[in-house]
Amino acid sequence: MVSFADALMFLEGLMIFDLWLLIKVRRFIKLTFQSIVPIFKVVFFMTAGAGFLLAHALMQSRFDINSNKGGYFQSKKTELPSEYLEICDSTELNLDIMEKELIKIKNETLNLERSLIKMNIQLRHLHDRLKIMDLNLADFASEAAGGLVIDTPETSPYYNPNAPQITFFGIPVGKPNHFSPRKVIQPWSQAGECWAFQGSQGKVEIELAYAIKIDRVSLEHIPISASLTGNINSAPKMFNVLGKVQDKYVMIGTFMYKNNGLSSQMFQVKQSELTKTPFKRVMLDIVSNWGNAEYTCIYRFKVHGIIYNILDVGTNMKVQ
Repeated sequence: MVSFADALMFLEGLMIFDLWLLIKVRRFIKLTFQSIVPIFKVVFFMTAGAGFLLAHALMQSRFDINSNKGGYFQSKKTELPSEYLEICDSTELNLDIMEKELIKIKNETLNLERSLIKMNIQLRHLHDRLKIMDLNLADFASEAAGGLVIDTPETSPYYNPNAPQITFFGIPVGKPNHFSPRKVIQPWSQAGECWAFQGSQGKVEIELAYAIKIDRVSLEHIPISASLTGNINSAPKMFNVLGKVQDKYVMIGTFMYKNNGLSSQMFQVKQSELTKTPFKRVMLDIVSNWGNAEYTCIYRFKVHGIIYNILDVGTNMKVQ
């Protein structure tokens, strides 16, 4: 058994430990308070200062709004460095210039769109008039009627070097937006629908739908009013028309396409003896153009006349 004396000594030791622990806790609290008090003071003064500055700013802004004189802002503005003012002025100036340029570009784009619409309308009207004029004249070179482009001797097609190519795994396989020589005997409706060849001289060999006695030919190109560049220097100028007789070509006529004339220009065969000779194959020989050294464009070539077989049976009616 535990004696009374032992129990008393245990309680005495426990009280001594409690006193020691209280002394240590008191000392820790005192040191902690001493270190926290300066921090609270700093925070208090910072909060008070911020509140004072905020109150001052609110009062000052209220005063400026009520006065409507802008004196505060004007005084502040005068205190800004001159370099900052120069940067602001140059920035505002650049913004004004950019805005004016954007407005100018927008106006030019609208004008260009209006011009394109106007040119397309004029081109349609011109086509309508030409259709009425050519209503009673058959085109024996037309692909729709049975005409064929046989060859383009000594003539190379023209491809725009800046046009994108169609490639297959990096290998060029085609050139888009370029027409074949067949376009010469096909209808067209807008600028660019033509066959272009390199240089100012080129030939197209055409087999007509029927053997005919040729009395007229027609050559077509867009007018100056429909050109985006304001000129048609790629239009043919001087050209020959030849007909094949017994494996050789004979001259039917030499003509000049006028760059200031109608889009479709018709030319009469003047040699009367040739108007009595039937031709099944003809050659369009472009001798020169109106100044374009790179390429020449042919929009359409037509051949008019009378079918030879009809003449044999004594009929002078033109084929429709």
